[in-house]
Amino acid sequence: MTAADSPLADLFQAHRQGLAGAVRSVLGPTADVPEVLQTAFLKCWSKWQQGTRPQDPVAWIFVITWNAAVDARRQARGSDDAGVA
Repeated sequence: MTAADSPLADLFQAHRQGLAGAVRSVLGPTADVPEVLQTAFLKCWSKWQQGTRPQDPVAWIFVITWNAAVDARRQARGSDDAGVA
């Protein structure tokens, strides 16, 4: 089974708008939403392949997506600070 054919992919697709809104709430309206969603999906897929089956999969993907957005914000701030002497 490929990632695109999994129940996880269906779940992500069904909640894509809400997940995108969560990313924008962390990163702002100009965020690279598709990039963060892809990162979050890959993190979920990796855990799914390892056998993780959360009791509430919708909440689980939202938490992972939120955390991916926070990580992206930290990386962006870190790269902004990198050029400061």
